[in-house]
Amino acid sequence: MACLAFLAAGVSCNKEAPGAAGEIPEQVGQDGKLCTATFRLNLGGMKTKAVTTGSMDEAANMDFIAFYREYIEDKRMHSKNTYNSALNAFISFLERDSLPISEIDIPLLRKWEAWLRKKYGDGARSVSAYFACISTVHAQARMEYNNEDTGEIVIQNPFKNYPVPRQRASAVGHRDLDVHIIQKMMDLRTELEGRERFGVDVFLISFALMGMNCPDLYTCEWDDGNVIRYNRTKTRDRRDDRAEMMVLVDPLVEGILSEYYSRDRDSNRVFDFDERYTSYEIMGENVNA
Repeated sequence: MACLAFLAAGVSCNKEAPGAAGEIPEQVGQDGKLCTATFRLNLGGMKTKAVTTGSMDEAANMDFIAFYREYIEDKRMHSKNTYNSALNAFISFLERDSLPISEIDIPLLRKWEAWLRKKYGDGARSVSAYFACISTVHAQARMEYNNEDTGEIVIQNPFKNYPVPRQRASAVGHRDLDVHIIQKMMDLRTELEGRERFGVDVFLISFALMGMNCPDLYTCEWDDGNVIRYNRTKTRDRRDDRAEMMVLVDPLVEGILSEYYSRDRDSNRVFDFDERYTSYEIMGENVNA
């Protein structure tokens, strides 16, 4: 009965198909609506796709905000913070905490981009970063619910004709620091205390090491001689070489770096940040305090 109902609804079903994930519901209404919460179908032995409670129309109108929250639960902390910030901004823009995914269309994206630029500025990194987070989660929903091989497109792709906006090059220049400011930080750092001193020192260390960020400063190790080796956290999962980076420590910056060198003889870590803080997230909070 279940298979006949699915066929009548235009959905292929093979209850005995090997590798099918979840259970095929035994009860389906005469109108072809599904009667279970969530399950997966095996379509001709191909990769399974998710179907939610109710009809395919209901799947197309799933709550994007709820799906987004579930998706970011598996994100690593350093990226989860960005995704959470993007979601909070998106909810502020919408002025509601639920949204049928079918309502995400080009007009909405156009308004979303304009809202971001007004709030954060044309050249702000948040504009492209937050927009990219929404796009990524939307793509995940399409991957789970659509089956392009069989032509079953439950969720349309508005980003196909409205790509993630790029950070405007004309606005990037203001991020450059004058050399005199950096020199002043080096000259006056010893007059600072606590988190202020730590924040300035970590900035100078990062600057001296070609912009290495907190997660990488926290975990980087010595290679040969005065060479620091690390796998760049932001891109290591997307590159075949694991984004391996090597930086030669210039003798001119050895002084400030040595103040934070690890004293643990059993560790190959360069810095003692893991001895000071239990995670690089907590380290980052102290740097930015």
